[in-house]
Amino acid sequence: MNILFRFDGNNIKGLGHVFRSIHLIDNIIQRNEGHKCICIISHNEEVESLLKNKKIDYYVLKNQQTSEILEVNDVVREQKIDTIVLDKLDNECDYVTSLCEEKINVVILDDHGSYEEMPVKVINAIIDLTTDKKNSENYVTGVPYMVLNDQVTAMAAKEKEINPTLKNVLLTFGGSDPRNFSEEVIEQLHSLEAIQFDVVLGPAYAHKEHLYEKFGQLKNIDIHTAVDDLPQRMYQADLCFCSGGITLFESLAIGVPTVVLCQVPHQYQTAQTLSEKGLCWNLGLEPIKDYNLVELLHKLEADGEAREALSKNGKTFVDCKGVKRVTDIILGVE
Repeated sequence: MNILFRFDGNNIKGLGHVFRSIHLIDNIIQRNEGHKCICIISHNEEVESLLKNKKIDYYVLKNQQTSEILEVNDVVREQKIDTIVLDKLDNECDYVTSLCEEKINVVILDDHGSYEEMPVKVINAIIDLTTDKKNSENYVTGVPYMVLNDQVTAMAAKEKEINPTLKNVLLTFGGSDPRNFSEEVIEQLHSLEAIQFDVVLGPAYAHKEHLYEKFGQLKNIDIHTAVDDLPQRMYQADLCFCSGGITLFESLAIGVPTVVLCQVPHQYQTAQTLSEKGLCWNLGLEPIKDYNLVELLHKLEADGEAREALSKNGKTFVDCKGVKRVTDIILGVE
């Protein structure tokens, strides 16, 4: 089977869709069933570098100012594509209809669109988390379809110990951190010298040099860029600050008590739903300056029972089998 993945990532959108698609491709290849995976993306140096390092074949759209339908359809025909996976938000109906007319299977991940009348499969792990839509043959939703990588699965299998004090706090806000939470959170918390802050920046973060210059010399601040062991760092952390995308679900699966700072409105809906279920603390969409994070950390440190409950609830909520479920749908496995 020839499978085409269409996704994008940059310092505005972040890289969540990129990492998810790459992990699905890895899982498909690991099955060793002779499937071929190709990607088509808009030009972005960070994304292209990630694909080159993974030795994944890809096309770059030539004209990003006009509709991409013609270019994508050309690749579909040239590569004799059997299935296309659209891992991007807000696909236009004409776009999806055109792909259906090519007589290929269309799988859509986390999209707000309504495709009830089209012969497509929709998998919404996050988008419809807050709704009561029912699963059907061509539509599935919810955390069971969350795609998490193998490192997360390995760390989630371990028992998570909750320490009585906060010694190690992880700060990680996605591949690009468009609202620059990294700097604003460190600005408030760096004076807490008894706590070691592990700051993990994504490959598309735009303020690296400034952040290193401002905080890099502080003994309780460790700044890292594009690490390959984030799940291990999560497991070692007593508390995690993150945004409301896939990283949040990784943290829950591993059992780290988590504080959520939302980058965009749809993340707020997700984080609020999870907060109401007793899975995380949601600070919402307000500017960081509106919060007293030092006071918050003291409060969380004093309430060990609450942190213990969040850890247990998170590990129960996310079962880490989503990548197999989604891969099975892409490959048409019953």
